[in-house]
Amino acid sequence: LDQMQLGLPGRDYYLKMSSLKDLKAYHRYMTDVAVLLGADKRYASEEMKKVVQFETLLANVSIPEADRQDTGAIYEKMSLAELERRVPEIRWRDYLNAFLPEQPVDDREPIVSYAMSYFNELGKLIAKTERRVVQNYALWRLIMDMMPHLPDEYQEKRAEFRRVLLGVLSERNRWNQCVEWTNKKLGMA
Repeated sequence: LDQMQLGLPGRDYYLKMSSLKDLKAYHRYMTDVAVLLGADKRYASEEMKKVVQFETLLANVSIPEADRQDTGAIYEKMSLAELERRVPEIRWRDYLNAFLPEQPVDDREPIVSYAMSYFNELGKLIAKTERRVVQNYALWRLIMDMMPHLPDEYQEKRAEFRRVLLGVLSERNRWNQCVEWTNKKLGMA
C-alpha cells in the first residue's frame, strides 16, 4: 500500500512559502479544468481551494522522501484484520476487494506497509474532512491523470500550469505524444 498522491511534484510545494506561486497556479489549473467540465467558476474555485487545503494536509502527514529510503526500518507486515484495527477510518477490505474482484481478501490476508505512521494520520485526516472534499480530491486525481489524453482546450490549461510549475515553454505535438505512447506500450512489436 502506498501514500495518496499529491498533484504537485513533492510535499515541499505545499509546505514552503517559496512555492506559493506554484500553489496558486495549481489552484487556477484545477478551477479552469472544473469550468471546462461544466462547473460554475466561483463555486469551482471554492471547492478546489478546499482540495488544495486537503492536499496540503496530506503533504503534512506524508513521510519525507529522505525518510523513505531505509525500507527495512519502515517495513511492517500484518494481517488485513490488524490493518483494519489500526486504521479503522478506511474500509480496507472494500478498497482491496474493489481492485481484486477475482481474488477477494479475508481477515488473514497478509498486508505489507511501508507507511503505517502515514496511514494512522491519514485515517484521522479523512475522519475530520468533509466527504465532499475527499470525493473532489479523488475525482481531481483521476482527471489530472487523464489530462494528457483530453481535447485541446484541456491541453491549453495543462500547458499554462506546466509553464508556471516547470518552465515548459511549449508542449510536444499531439502526434509526437501518440507515437511515444505507442512505442512505450508496444516496443519492438
